[in-house]
Amino acid sequence: MSKKPSLASALQTFDRSPQPAAAVAAPAATKTAEAAPAKAPTRVGKKAFTVYFDPEAAKQIKQMALDRDISVQELFREGINDLFGKYHKPSIA
Repeated sequence: MSKKPSLASALQTFDRSPQPAAAVAAPAATKTAEAAPAKAPTRVGKKAFTVYFDPEAAKQIKQMALDRDISVQELFREGINDLFGKYHKPSIA
């Protein structure tokens, strides 16, 4: 069985000469165009809200969504529209 080359010997054969600036800049330009994540069509024109609840409240909300076979987002949409109705606002969520 042959012995594997050591890391030190592999590093000695590594080409450390600097790369031309044009070769390095070209991939970076394509990465910036790809870096912007595409939004899902259902999220275009929408605004996200972040709220914090006790873990038990979050668990109960998830269970309610499971019991009704709907997403947590749909459950919140229903709740927000109920809140709008309570305060005599149009149901727009």
